[in-house]
Amino acid sequence: LFLQGGIELLDKVAAIVTNAKCQSALNDLRKIYKLVDAYGAAGYLSFDLGLYRSLDYYTGMLFEVYLPEMGYPVAGGGRYDKMMQRFGLECPATGFAVGVDRVLLALERNGVVTNNRTWDVLVAWSEGKLPEAIAKATALRREGRSVKLLTEAADLQGAALAVKEYGCKSLVYVE
Repeated sequence: LFLQGGIELLDKVAAIVTNAKCQSALNDLRKIYKLVDAYGAAGYLSFDLGLYRSLDYYTGMLFEVYLPEMGYPVAGGGRYDKMMQRFGLECPATGFAVGVDRVLLALERNGVVTNNRTWDVLVAWSEGKLPEAIAKATALRREGRSVKLLTEAADLQGAALAVKEYGCKSLVYVE
């Protein structure tokens, strides 16, 4: 759990492990380090040999991407050489997912972008009225209006607060 660090960590661990499979994994990580270093980004690379995911399709290295402005990963992925077999194709693969909302939040925190989005209408709804609210929001969008639809029921007072919070010009309340 505490095996984290830069390239020096791999040398430290190599001196401890005797298993050929572990040595091979360390060599793979060294190759990755060399590639990252060739791009001039080795200073951003850190190894965490305790990283684990409960998804059973990973077959090798896992990775996460962090930004200084965030206390949690903004992207992550790994190697999954056998996943494509489930779809009738045998081929090695590496994949990842990016939390676009997290990247945008980091950019906002860094002052690179601002979220000055305004909406023409906020559609809020009382308990049990979500289908009607969706229909109303859809109709307004068809009219060319930009619409923010609340994701949870709200009373009229909560809806009025949401209008201010989201920068909406008007409120449609479905009850």
